[in-house]
Amino acid sequence: MTLRLTGAWLTVVGLCFLAGCNADRLGTLKRMSPQQRQAAMIKAAEAGDAVQVKACIDAGVSVNEPEVQGGWTALHFAVRSQDEATVSALLAAGANPRVAGRPPARWGASGVALTAAELAKLQLMHTILRGLDSSAAERVAQNQKTRERMERIVALLAKAAK
Repeated sequence: MTLRLTGAWLTVVGLCFLAGCNADRLGTLKRMSPQQRQAAMIKAAEAGDAVQVKACIDAGVSVNEPEVQGGWTALHFAVRSQDEATVSALLAAGANPRVAGRPPARWGASGVALTAAELAKLQLMHTILRGLDSSAAERVAQNQKTRERMERIVALLAKAAK
């Protein structure tokens, strides 16, 4: 009976963590397996959650360990999420912007192996091209903000790659 309750409690804690609860307060990261911690880091980076990424880093999760499904690191996912704080946290912890990896297989595309810096430049180009096709003033303004954010991320990665 106790084992079931413990297992159920751990499942609830795990679900809470994946939903964005602060794992540091729950004290779950240290009790997770290395694979679970790495998956938590990837999920946090993909969500652009700098607080959770920092908690994972503090728990000893490698910032350069690639995801099993495709080879992207947490930095690739942070770039894709366009979250500057998450990118900065990973770079400050030693994430390597030169590591190449393919997009996750779960997205259904084989993809080309890219570094995080190359991915950021592609996203910036996509943003610029999308802006050329914009007509509504609100969309143009939003596109400009995205472009500026991606330009800062590209600059962060270029500086880290030197």
